[in-house]
Amino acid sequence: AVILASTSSKANSLRSRIQAIKDRVGNTGADGGAYKSMKQLAWEALALEAEASSKETALISLKLKHSVRMKILEIKYAAKDKLLEEQTESLGHVDATQDAVSSKREFQVADAESDLDCVIERIGSINAAASMRNATKRDLELVSKSADAERSRERAQIMAEAKSEREQEQASLERINVAGEAKQKQAVEMIGVVYGYLRDGLNHVVYTNQGKRQCVLMAIAAALFVFAISSARESISLVFAAIQRLLTTPNLVREYGRQRWYHCKISHEEMFQDVILPAPLKDRVVSLTRSARASRRHDAPYRHILLHGSPGTGKSMVAAEIAKCTGMDYALMSGGDVGPLGTDAVTQIHNIFRWAKSSRKGVLLFIDEAEAFLGNRVNSGMSEHTHNALNALLYNTGGERRDFMLVLATNRPEDLDVAVLDRCDEFIRFPLPDAGCRRELISQHYRALVKEEVAKNNAKATSIVTRARSLLTNEGTFHIQIDEDVMDRKQLESIVAATDSFSGREIGKLIITMQAALYASDDGVINKDLVQAIVDAKVAEHNTKRILMTK
Repeated sequence: AVILASTSSKANSLRSRIQAIKDRVGNTGADGGAYKSMKQLAWEALALEAEASSKETALISLKLKHSVRMKILEIKYAAKDKLLEEQTESLGHVDATQDAVSSKREFQVADAESDLDCVIERIGSINAAASMRNATKRDLELVSKSADAERSRERAQIMAEAKSEREQEQASLERINVAGEAKQKQAVEMIGVVYGYLRDGLNHVVYTNQGKRQCVLMAIAAALFVFAISSARESISLVFAAIQRLLTTPNLVREYGRQRWYHCKISHEEMFQDVILPAPLKDRVVSLTRSARASRRHDAPYRHILLHGSPGTGKSMVAAEIAKCTGMDYALMSGGDVGPLGTDAVTQIHNIFRWAKSSRKGVLLFIDEAEAFLGNRVNSGMSEHTHNALNALLYNTGGERRDFMLVLATNRPEDLDVAVLDRCDEFIRFPLPDAGCRRELISQHYRALVKEEVAKNNAKATSIVTRARSLLTNEGTFHIQIDEDVMDRKQLESIVAATDSFSGREIGKLIITMQAALYASDDGVINKDLVQAIVDAKVAEHNTKRILMTK
């Protein structure tokens, strides 16, 4: 500030001197050259102005330097103030941290003191436990020593008892051996005696006629005893079945069968395995059977079925198989049995349906020859009693039923009443068997009725009973022999072709005729020519029957 003040005063003095020079120059012009020349005054003025400008420049530079120094000082003082504040704040933090650390150290010291107390207590408990363990160990050692002593005493006692028992057993074994030798000797003597009796009896039976007759009589008596027992058992079963039929089954039911629990276990693949039908018909029957089985399981209404077709095509067999596969009870009645009942027909029809409701498993009611009493009511030839019986059946079959399934079979579906047809949910036509079905039917019946019968007869002919009977009656045994070329592929195909338009029943009768020919032959030999002759005869009978039916 002093430097600036001196510099400013010097500048002002220079300005005043310059002004004085200017005034003097003016005065010089007026006075006529009393002072220095104008040129010198001019140079002096310029020098003074230059010095004044340099002084001003120096003054400005000094002002700038002063302002810069002031800014630097302000910045330094601001930095010092900030640093001082930060140091003050950090000192506050340090004090707080020192207070926290000191308090934490005090807590740790307190915890350490408490932990030290706990450790001291634990050491005391450990010492007490160690002393108790030592005491227990000493007690256990004492107990072990006493137990060893007791065991040694017991071992010695047991060894002494075992030795005495072994000696007793040895003595007992010696006595048993002596007794066994005596018994063995006695048994050998008895066996010798029995063998002697058997030898004498066998010699008597083999070498004397009286012995042979006695042996045969004993065999006959034993056979009669066995036959009497089996006959009594079968008779009791038949009587019981008859009593049950009389007491529980309605009069119109000709055949009745209760299904067992294992019938419901038949799988879908096992259904109708033994039934030979055309493939489309068999698939439809299996589908209906599965539907009926599901209806029974879920308590759904049953579907009534009408089976129609030529006689002997398997309608009754299919109805029985449906009942077996579904697990339902099976009842068979014939339509021809209703007419002779007269006024009692209506009561018996109601009894059948009332009886069907009492079955827990449901009843499959199969009516064969349904056209006999379910014919068209428009027909004037129907009697009043038959008409009433038809109305009774229509009354009991109206609506959905969950207690029975109605299956009708007829050869003439066109003769049935319209209301009866309306009761049926499914119509299944049974055609005559085609070539494939006839081939399977012939093979199946031939295997069951001829080959198995021959094996059974030959086994029976070689049995002891048959030989004994032949000895008594002086009749020889009857063996049956079938030639190897009988029913080979060629003959089977010729029979299949010849039995065109045969029903399944007629094919069964053809094989039954072959079975009868087995026992009718003198030498018991069945050859290919005999079989062909039987087939030709049955084909001729079939053609004659067709002619008579046509007429």
